Amino acid sequence: MVPAPMVPAVLGRAVDGWLEHLEIERGAADNTISSYRRDLRRYLRFLVSQAVGTPGQVSAADVRQFLAHLREGDDDHPALTPASAARALLAVRGLHRSRLLENVTTTDPAVEIAPYRDLFGNWCSRIVAPAGRMRLAADGIVRDSGLPDPVFASAVQHAVEDLPA
Repeated sequence: MVPAPMVPAVLGRAVDGWLEHLEIERGAADNTISSYRRDLRRYLRFLVSQAVGTPGQVSAADVRQFLAHLREGDDDHPALTPASAARALLAVRGLHRSRLLENVTTTDPAVEIAPYRDLFGNWCSRIVAPAGRMRLAADGIVRDSGLPDPVFASAVQHAVEDLPA
């Protein structure tokens, strides 16, 4: 068996975020999440083998080639049945659809944008701004389950003017 190629963290985070969304906000069944996770791991390994390192580098041709790869199989995986290949394609299309709707942040001049999760589980972006003028633009979608936020009786409310500057 050939060792699996190293999947870039940005691709892994994209898959993890989408599966988490399906599980928590859409209530997808455990079997669905497990199947999608398996299909998407295989997809990421395929992308890496095609020298694709970020979601923005994926083309429609890459997705078509992946589907053909599933139907042909390889040394490590047998060819998938049409139904299983269709499920894998559904997972891949859902992942890409969700990535189109995710936050998009751009900077001018271009600087590295490092995504991370804060203590509340929110996706955030960290940048180091160069000296001088810089343009920062962001576009995103807010997802809210509609459930009220938890209230802690011991929490202290502070006036805005009392917060650190």
